[in-house]
Amino acid sequence: MVLSGCLLFDCVEYFVLGKYQGIFIPLNNKLASKRNFTMNIESLSWHDGIFKGYGFSPNYESKSVIVINVDLYPEQIHASERDALNIVCTDIDWFKLDVSMADLNENESAGNINHGEMLGNILRVQLFGGELLIKAESFIVEKC
Repeated sequence: MVLSGCLLFDCVEYFVLGKYQGIFIPLNNKLASKRNFTMNIESLSWHDGIFKGYGFSPNYESKSVIVINVDLYPEQIHASERDALNIVCTDIDWFKLDVSMADLNENESAGNINHGEMLGNILRVQLFGGELLIKAESFIVEKC
């Protein structure tokens, strides 16, 4: 079953994978080609952003993909609202998500992201209540 505009990732098509019914997985690795606007990951303003969710596809015969859905301010000063973004991470070496769901949910409206940064080819996102780390070959930021 193919879904366009699912709740977590409203910019990309996803499918529901057989035995993992209800988990949204990226349909293919060519997600960036569907976007007409991309941003540099180094220029993102992470503080007070909202971590909305993520989708993961191991793609055993190809490159693995993680898509992170966040709402971030376009700039830290004088920004009135957040932009919806997908961060497409491809050719994953490893990832780790360690988070307290209670803390993450409690801080959603004010912003449950404290800080984000690139450390070489590792994306590190400090969440209120945890941390997300992804080591990948490619990171593409797409504005929804």
